[in-house]
Amino acid sequence: MGNQVIVAGPLSKIWDFFTSVKLTIVLLLSLAVTSIIGTLIPQNEDPQAYFQAFGGVLYRLFSLLDLFDMYHSWWFQLLILMLTANIVICSIDRMSANRRILFVRHSTFNLSRFRNLKRKEILSDHRSPQELKENDLIAVLNQNNEIIALALSKIDFCLFDKLKSNQNIARNLIDKGYYLRRKQ
Repeated sequence: MGNQVIVAGPLSKIWDFFTSVKLTIVLLLSLAVTSIIGTLIPQNEDPQAYFQAFGGVLYRLFSLLDLFDMYHSWWFQLLILMLTANIVICSIDRMSANRRILFVRHSTFNLSRFRNLKRKEILSDHRSPQELKENDLIAVLNQNNEIIALALSKIDFCLFDKLKSNQNIARNLIDKGYYLRRKQ
């Protein structure tokens, strides 16, 4: 099998153009520079004042570039529109890359994968929750009794009734997100 050449369509090229972080940097720098120019050149004044301040040649050039009402000019609005499109498309592109982690409906715990991990602890415990001690290994289950995380307890069970609402009771060792984040 030889190398295959994939030809991107025009929409794909436009998408790739707007997902570029380099484009974001160029647009932000362009907006910064033009905003500085708009601050240095007084905006929306009388044309006579501009003609006296800059002379005939610069007045015509600045007028052609719409620098006297720069923030309402077509090119400044285009820069703002391109930055908006860039941010929205970059966000969509990054979110679609992470959708498996963000929008998991039915994740499963792959026991064979867990058994192959280098750092693992196997739990076999028939104690009741009332016998929980600090630094005990805890298997966290969801409503379907699937293991979704392993953690170390930080407190004894006898202290549960004295807990504050924001107090941590366990330190996460590994969770189901770890399996989703790893390449399958």
